[in-house]
Amino acid sequence: MLLCEAAGYDVVIVETVGVGQSETEVARMVDCFISLQIAGGGDDLQGIKKRADGSG
Repeated sequence: MLLCEAAGYDVVIVETVGVGQSETEVARMVDCFISLQIAGGGDDLQGIKKRADGSG
């Protein structure tokens, strides 16, 4: 990020690979952090957990 600032960029958009630890690392490096997630996203394990507790 410092390299981008040194190059004169005012706005830098960072896209991560998914929801997890990489997002918490990015959140520490930026001035503004926005997490966009689609409904129904997630892996099979999350679906199993929802069915097990009756929420899905």
